[in-house]
Amino acid sequence: MTDRAVPAVVQTTSAPSQGYRLGWLVACTSLASAADPTMTMHLSASLGTWGLVVGGLYTLWKLVIGVAATTVQPWGWYVLLASQPLLLVWAVVYMIAFGPGRTDVVIIFVLATVTAGVGFAYFYKRRAMFGATWRWRGLERWLPGWAQSQSVDPVVRRGYAGLSPVRRRAFIAATVIMTAIVVFGK
Repeated sequence: MTDRAVPAVVQTTSAPSQGYRLGWLVACTSLASAADPTMTMHLSASLGTWGLVVGGLYTLWKLVIGVAATTVQPWGWYVLLASQPLLLVWAVVYMIAFGPGRTDVVIIFVLATVTAGVGFAYFYKRRAMFGATWRWRGLERWLPGWAQSQSVDPVVRRGYAGLSPVRRRAFIAATVIMTAIVVFGK
């Protein structure tokens, strides 16, 4: 038998690509809730003209979040990060407008805080996916798990434009169904 040199096999491992399931859920629910006039009507009944203005801003906010989460562009990353603290502001506006009981206030505050924290962490970790360049260095030093080295194939199209035709139709169908449930399900 002859000894043959076995060629070295170079194993390359790449970090698993980040999923975007929660991002698509945020996109669908935000677009669906933007189509629901109920919140604006309730705010208008509670606060009069100011309620109509706040309800219009809420609808616009949900629409912008939905579009930002759908397009997966650098500007969308900044919008999605900025919208997380606005969720806490919205919770305060909601509590002022509807004056829920003490237990409801605690539940609303806890849910808004958890949702804003999870949303911020989720979208911050997808900075490279969105193609954004800004980084919060102090936060990344404090929480090093958030400072993962991320690389994205520059040729891959992101967001809705990067979906296959079947997945595009599925996203549209899911958004339409969620919108129908929100608008007509009452």
